[in-house]
Amino acid sequence: MSWTTKEEVHIKEGKVVTNNWEDYPIVKFSDVPIITTEIISRPKMPTLGAGEASIGPTGAAIANALHAAIGVRVKQMPLTYKNIVAGME
Repeated sequence: MSWTTKEEVHIKEGKVVTNNWEDYPIVKFSDVPIITTEIISRPKMPTLGAGEASIGPTGAAIANALHAAIGVRVKQMPLTYKNIVAGME
């Protein structure tokens, strides 16, 4: 969720200006919705990790929900207000 909606390194005049954690936007725990996790026993399936496999589908789900809500495909990440408005033009 954080990668999709907030995380962005800012560059000005060809130089990175996001140089510490104070300047790097990230989702806070208070921003995260309640999540229900179910562990499924699949002993014959390969291991994918505890949460890593959810990163791609989460971003896709958020982008698809935004598209369903406003009818526009925003192609610039993160899905911030600025990038959503630019995608509508």
